[in-house]
Amino acid sequence: MAIELHLHRVHEQNDPVEREIRSRLWWNLYILEKMLSGEQGPLPSTSESDEFELMTMSSGEESGQRRASMSVKLRTISALHTTISLSIIIEDLYKLIYGLAARKSIRENPVSGDRIRLDLWGRLMQWERDLPPSLTLDLEQLNSVPGVITNVVIMLCHVSSELC
Repeated sequence: MAIELHLHRVHEQNDPVEREIRSRLWWNLYILEKMLSGEQGPLPSTSESDEFELMTMSSGEESGQRRASMSVKLRTISALHTTISLSIIIEDLYKLIYGLAARKSIRENPVSGDRIRLDLWGRLMQWERDLPPSLTLDLEQLNSVPGVITNVVIMLCHVSSELC
């Protein structure tokens, strides 16, 4: 409904109050949806092996020449689970580092803030160690960057601004 109301877009009126209200509403709905998803939604089952989705990739020239195509198996359940796990860590990051109460608490007790950052960093490193082999990066075979690597880079940027 928020998207239908175009809350995610810059409001065209020149009224700064209306623009700010819409922006705050959008971000509050975003936070609420993320928190409810993380706290109430059951994780999909991992009792079955990965479901495979085939993605066909084409290569070659477009000027009438034959194009070579190959099918790549996407491991949807493993990727979904790792993305959910990473999302939970990111939500904790927003709540424990960037939340209003958290920022005030960290300003008052920087040592506690460092402990929280180190805990989040440890959880991120454990998440990376727990990645299924099918989702790890093989630098020898790399011809594109998997989405899971993009997620790690984004998370690293949030945790340590010196890396980005």
